[in-house]
This record gives sequence, structure tokens and C-alpha cells, in this order.
Amino acid sequence: MTTEEIELINKVIKNQVFDDTIEFIFADTKADISFKLNVKGTKKMISVGEYYDYLVVDVLLIDFDDKTKQLFKIFTRHFADSNNRYEFLLKWLKEEYRFTYGLNSIVSDVLTLFSDNKEPVRVLIDNIIISDYLKNSVDNIVIDTSNT
Repeated sequence: MTTEEIELINKVIKNQVFDDTIEFIFADTKADISFKLNVKGTKKMISVGEYYDYLVVDVLLIDFDDKTKQLFKIFTRHFADSNNRYEFLLKWLKEEYRFTYGLNSIVSDVLTLFSDNKEPVRVLIDNIIISDYLKNSVDNIVIDTSNT
């Protein structure tokens, strides 16, 4: 894609929040996710011995469903100190294969809508960012312990 095409994509999706369902942790664990995208450019990379253009993108995580936010709150409360909870969560999400694979696939599906040939767009997620809204939501979520 050309620089002009990338600028046009960013103009179209600038204020768009994408919603989807993503698998993570276990195959039967799903989370509803809301996110925004910014395409930064392209990068030539090798895949199965051939070079392809990959779109380099940043993903801003806007929100998750309440059950997942409760999980994040418990997880960060037990495994990270209060000074780096979200850095810890972000590192964990980036290393969690189902999450990163699923997010990459969802982003590819979205950006394929802008492709001339409708073949899946190859994507390299450069940065995942946790929004202030999501941080506040996790901080303020009430964990229901009535069933325990």
C-alpha cells in the first residue's frame, strides 16, 4: 500500500471503535474487546521463504467485557505491584499466544476491507496500548464474590 492509501485508511478509521470477540488463556475462554487502530506504514518481511508487505499497526485497547476486567483486576492485584500493574498486564497480553494471534487475525480482517485484491492483509502489530478508560474501568470494577 502506498503512503496515500495508508493516510486514507487512517482518516476513515480514526474515530472508529472496533468490537469483536477474542479467544485467550484457554480455547473455550472468550472476551469481548473494543479497540482502535492506527496504521503506521509497511514493512517487508519474510513468510514461508518469500517477502511480503506487512501493514505495521498500533492497537489501542479501549474496553473488555466485565468478566474479563474482573479477571484483569484479580490477576494484576496478585501478580504485580501497584506501580506497574498495567505494564505487567500488557506484557502478559503480548505474550499470551491466543490473544496476540486472535488480535492479529481480527486486525487483518478489518484492514482487508481496504485491500484491492481482497486477499488477507498481513499485519505486524507494533504496539498494544491500554487506554486510560480501560485502566479506570479495571480499577473501578467490583468483583462479585457472592458465588464463592
